[in-house]
Amino acid sequence: MGAEEELDNLLNSGAKSGAADSGDEFAEYGGFKDDKPQESKPVSEGDHLAQVQSAKMVDASEGQRNYGAIRILEIQWRIIDGDDKKRVIYERISLKHQDAEAVQRARGIMGEIRLALGLNEIPNAGSLVDKQCVIKVKHSVPKKHGDPVYANIRGHKAIPEGTVVPGKIDIDGANVPF
Repeated sequence: MGAEEELDNLLNSGAKSGAADSGDEFAEYGGFKDDKPQESKPVSEGDHLAQVQSAKMVDASEGQRNYGAIRILEIQWRIIDGDDKKRVIYERISLKHQDAEAVQRARGIMGEIRLALGLNEIPNAGSLVDKQCVIKVKHSVPKKHGDPVYANIRGHKAIPEGTVVPGKIDIDGANVPF
């Protein structure tokens, strides 16, 4: 199987089966730590209107390989409305993993993202860029006093009908279309 065909299988396997329900409720993914810490305080918990700023497939880092990850889809989301407007949150999904159960969870997440973004399929990671949906953010519970709190994406859903979506965001004085 070629690299392009493998990527297509990884990105679209959840789109065809095992995808989360497309209803109003978010799917919960316990135990994932998908996101980087944010500045001095994490993105607030709750539902956020967000847009994919970048998406790419990357090889797992040494630390991630210790936990079984091999290939990861890395998505950078920008919050486009509300108190956290302009903030960025990262999501990492282990699409290729040594643990079959982890791969099944990743396929479910990809199916949910596909439905939330209104896509029939995801031909490549770049096809996610500039797409918008609602993401659900939850905070991690620090294991010990002084540990950082992480903002983790725990669900994706389509933007409800009638929601006014901002057309542009002013980032550092420049009008950037969104």
